[in-house]
Amino acid sequence: MARFLINRIMKEIDIILKSCSIGDASLSIYGYCNTATTRKIRKILNDNNISEEIFIKTDNKRNIITKECPSCKNEFKTRADKKERTCCSIACANSHKPKRIKNPNLVRKKSISTRKTKQINKKIDKKCRKCDSNYIGTKKSKFCSPVCRSQHQSETMKMNIKNGICKGWQTRNIESYPEKFFIKILRSNKIDYVFNKQISKKSLGLDLISSYFLDFYIEKNGNMIDLEIDGKQHRYEDQIISDLIRDTALKENMYIVYRIEWNGINSNAGKIRMKEKINNFLTFYNKL
Repeated sequence: MARFLINRIMKEIDIILKSCSIGDASLSIYGYCNTATTRKIRKILNDNNISEEIFIKTDNKRNIITKECPSCKNEFKTRADKKERTCCSIACANSHKPKRIKNPNLVRKKSISTRKTKQINKKIDKKCRKCDSNYIGTKKSKFCSPVCRSQHQSETMKMNIKNGICKGWQTRNIESYPEKFFIKILRSNKIDYVFNKQISKKSLGLDLISSYFLDFYIEKNGNMIDLEIDGKQHRYEDQIISDLIRDTALKENMYIVYRIEWNGINSNAGKIRMKEKINNFLTFYNKL
């Protein structure tokens, strides 16, 4: 045991003598460097009467060599290891091997002159395509306000639907995650439903060509239930107004609109909230 300890100490001393600093020695012996390892190395040095002057940076320890700079032809010193430099300075290195070489055959694209951009953005007197009012706008502008633009777009869409050019808004075939979640709940509770049922707005008494799509249409004891699963988009002001118009039109036609606001179910609190909402709907459904 004593011989093993002596051999180990001798190996450690050899590593320390070959090292450039206390940090290098601690990395070589222990695999990491901190206050405890440097303290241990200093203790080994004190026990063997070795001074810390052996760690002074010398040319022999660092394997420093003298080289000639290929750019300016001046001599300089560098380390003969991974950090060996080819040139004496950054300026010489850039001149010797530039990072980006300019291509003489490269043809640059002509940028639009400021004169052309000024001509495009120049304000002139124009006439609105929707309300025929005069306004000051750019060459590309066609309407005096965003209201006129949206009205014109809706009117053209209606004309295209009448003429059969386009079908208008159609229901999607893809089911969202909340909808898939509630499909499982309705099936597990043996509730019959129609997914994304289309109801024309004209049948509800609205003078519009498009249709409403009910998320889940459920019938029970002569009652017509519209179960809606609302995402974050239903919190916006414009969506709240459109939902209000939709709900009033459905309620006037003897539909019961039941909305459930979807919340995340990744956390326990979210699962508890969603469970309460489902239980409230089931109690409402069973009372009908």
